[in-house]
Amino acid sequence: MRRSLATVAVVLLILVGGVALLYVARALMPATPVTASPSPTPSVGVAGATPTTSAPAPSSSSNPVSAALPGAERFAVIVDKPCAPPGTPPYVRREDRSQVIAPLGSGYLCQLNGAVSPDGRRLAYWHFESAGNSELALYQAGASSSTIIRLGDEFLSNVVWSADGTGLLFVAMKGGVQGVAPEYAALRTLDLASGSIQELTRVSGRYLAALAWDRPNRVTAAAETPASGGAGAYLVITEARAIKRNEMPARLILGRASPDATLMMAVSQPDGVIRYWPLANFDDQKELRPAAGSGAGIAAWRPGARELAVVVTTPPGSQAVELWSLDGTRKRLTEFSGQRGGLFFRPDGSALFIGGGAGVDVASGRVVQFTLAQGEGLAASMLASP
Repeated sequence: MRRSLATVAVVLLILVGGVALLYVARALMPATPVTASPSPTPSVGVAGATPTTSAPAPSSSSNPVSAALPGAERFAVIVDKPCAPPGTPPYVRREDRSQVIAPLGSGYLCQLNGAVSPDGRRLAYWHFESAGNSELALYQAGASSSTIIRLGDEFLSNVVWSADGTGLLFVAMKGGVQGVAPEYAALRTLDLASGSIQELTRVSGRYLAALAWDRPNRVTAAAETPASGGAGAYLVITEARAIKRNEMPARLILGRASPDATLMMAVSQPDGVIRYWPLANFDDQKELRPAAGSGAGIAAWRPGARELAVVVTTPPGSQAVELWSLDGTRKRLTEFSGQRGGLFFRPDGSALFIGGGAGVDVASGRVVQFTLAQGEGLAASMLASP
């Protein structure tokens, strides 16, 4: 069916305005204290959810990846598509061969906005089909996608899993694309077993980003930034909606929380120093400094270990990926030139993906380059089957 011009216009705003969503966690200007607001009741589906997509028959393009990483047959990767409007959705494919397992919806979003569960079996992601038809969907390894929350005319800013895999922490936003301040941004939790949604806080004219949910200790973390730029705030919010604000300098660029949601990490620029702290205690910061003359860029926590993969740059532009342990030990995994795309691990921490399409075996440092179509890039890793 022909999509309306209004829908295409919304999509163009999302594609162009995506920069605002991607960098919403960057520390910007101090804002006024946040208070909790009642939430409009969204439509929820968990048990017996409405199917969004079905896994197609195996693709005819299923050639094995040459010299695949050890254990590759157990895993899948999510691939972002080129973003030429109106865009096509990302898809799940096997890690060891170019066999497509499932597309992630049939909507316009070309890049993944989602998160893989701690056990690697599920992917929560934003599915945007048309104006007023936005939803948070759940893809289960080797199966199909189902709608878990109908967002209507809200956009999904981002989503993270609780450390125990039983719930989702997400930000739903009204407006807020192409440099326009959002009407509101709301931080909410979703209990997957019951479908219960709780809104923890809501702000107007500013952005929020979900960072972590330590469910056993009933505490979450989020970042708040104004639409105009400047310094922002690191928020610690309990499930009872008690909020502790911590003002952040603009030089502090937030990364992700550790997989167990106990530690938060950021990169301090321009000095290239990594800082980390307990999720609920922003003031208890420790530093990880690069070698003299070099700087730390993006970093990612390794699942199952107190370690970070760190992109280290040494002038005039040499780059390497190193494994930094919190106890001070370090290991160089590989050297490479150019950084495109993100940095993320397999769910079991055995392999690391860097740039637009390279994988590194953590044990040996061996690098495998994926063959992808022009404009495609790797976005996440998960199990290929339950």
